[in-house]
Amino acid sequence: MPTLLELLGCAEAGADLPCVIEWNPGKQACKAFARTLVTGAERYTFYVNGEQELYDLKNDPHEVENLADVPERQARVRELRAQLAQWQRQTRDTAEAMVAD
Repeated sequence: MPTLLELLGCAEAGADLPCVIEWNPGKQACKAFARTLVTGAERYTFYVNGEQELYDLKNDPHEVENLADVPERQARVRELRAQLAQWQRQTRDTAEAMVAD
């Protein structure tokens, strides 16, 4: 049975391709308006309220330990946030108060 990422075309076997997922595309009232970047190894989410999540999908496939605030992961968080900001510019994402690099 395929995973959700496979159904979305974001999880090719053995690939490390980034995929951006838009949460709340209809802009309904929602506190968790966010953008998510999924690579083959990680899931990074930036919420409109400034909160962040980073999960190591290979070592923590159930996304139990949020690594976004771990000091050793800050360089990677900045890299993923910059990739997400680049995607927003390229796609002319109009989300309010989203990622700024």
